[in-house]
Amino acid sequence: MPFDAIVVGSGATGGVAAMVLAEAGLQVLVLEAGPNLSVERALGSEPLNTVRRLAKLTSGAQKRQASHPGYWKANPELFVDEGENPYGTPSERPFLWTRGRQVGGKSLTWGGITLRLSDLEFKAGERDGHGPSWPIGHDHLAPYYARLERLLGVRGGRDGLPQLPDGDYGPPLPFTPAEVHLQGAIDQELRLPLIHSRGFALHRGGARAGWPASSSQGAAWGGRWPPAG
Repeated sequence: MPFDAIVVGSGATGGVAAMVLAEAGLQVLVLEAGPNLSVERALGSEPLNTVRRLAKLTSGAQKRQASHPGYWKANPELFVDEGENPYGTPSERPFLWTRGRQVGGKSLTWGGITLRLSDLEFKAGERDGHGPSWPIGHDHLAPYYARLERLLGVRGGRDGLPQLPDGDYGPPLPFTPAEVHLQGAIDQELRLPLIHSRGFALHRGGARAGWPASSSQGAAWGGRWPPAG
């Protein structure tokens, strides 16, 4: 079968690209280096995930990967074995590269915080003189941000902050009792607001609840793989 488009990688970017192309009527081939795991295998469960994590840390297989916050919440099988996938960086320019080789990529392990870049980032070169600015700004991307926010069901507040552009969000998730306490302390001590996070509700119910909305399988493909088209 001839394909109109080939997408390399099935993570957050590749998943959305495949979805958009397929919806436009194209025949799309998605290439992924890792396996197509079932939701049960991908998410795992506790305490087995903790046992796997301890084994991989003890063996040194995921020493760098453990620096990723999501490592401590996800199934460690969603992160690569560093012995099998080595890389190096100059000593004066270290770089932490976390990788996941499976259908869905790192969309299965990211933290779910969904922020828009502002013109403070896009136009940083004009402000600090270090390199050129981006040839685009927030206004160029705003319609695409909004489409994805609606698709993914991102929730959050509209705080009117120039460094954190407001989006097309659902109602913010309520603060937990601990966050309410923190909000009061920050206001009293620092006279600063505590704003709601912009992202997803916690995925509860484990594998029984299906793919998380923050994953390629749960958002771009609606729990179906491969994507239609």
